[in-house]
Amino acid sequence: RLVEPAHAGAEQAIALDPDDSMLFENLAHSLDAADRDEEALQAYAEAQRLAPASAPNLCTLAAGYAAIKEPAKAIEAYRKALTIDPNYTEAAIELARALITAGDLAAAEGTALQAVELAPDNALAWNVLGYAFRKQLKDGDAVEAYGRAIELDPSFALAYNNRGVALMALDETGAAEDDLAQAVALDPGRADFHANYSRALFHNGELEAATNACQAAAMIEPGNTEYRASLAWLLLKQGSIEAALLESDAALAN
Repeated sequence: RLVEPAHAGAEQAIALDPDDSMLFENLAHSLDAADRDEEALQAYAEAQRLAPASAPNLCTLAAGYAAIKEPAKAIEAYRKALTIDPNYTEAAIELARALITAGDLAAAEGTALQAVELAPDNALAWNVLGYAFRKQLKDGDAVEAYGRAIELDPSFALAYNNRGVALMALDETGAAEDDLAQAVALDPGRADFHANYSRALFHNGELEAATNACQAAAMIEPGNTEYRASLAWLLLKQGSIEAALLESDAALAN
């Protein structure tokens, strides 16, 4: 509720000075905080029109496009940012992510390589490079890239999760289990981390632990049909027929 007065105040300020780009950026931030994505994007675009072109401004605009599922426009804005400042690592990282979303995986890999060249000590850059490799089924390369991200940031839960998934694809399930356990320990609120950990545990013959991990995922996201269905299947494998039927009904209800 505090957001409403914030963007109301920003709108009043804009009425007094409609040529101030910072006022439109402030309005965009408050609209973004209120989850009014399309209105926020319009405000970001107006701020960009009024302000001198800059890489940070273009990245802000691109992030707005990405938020409303406009990857082509996001890609264009990130590319403009890199044209203005070819050494802007954030733009390269986010462009690689946007290219992955758009399915242009070769371009994503090239851009992610550019990001790690610009900032070889940036864990986020190595993580996005790993993801670009993983999406192309280059799992060995992905494991190496995620490993570099983890070396740079040992608390990087997502990189542990991602490396664990890549190791699973390489059938290195023991190492995968270790990574996925670490991801869950570092960020226990991520349902997908628990679900991936459950898969590794199951592949390693640890049925009860796999069931518990899957149950954790379903508790975090009770509306996720995949997690509920997987939990039902695991309970059935354990012989808990009544509990399995309850989970199956819950999955169907979703």
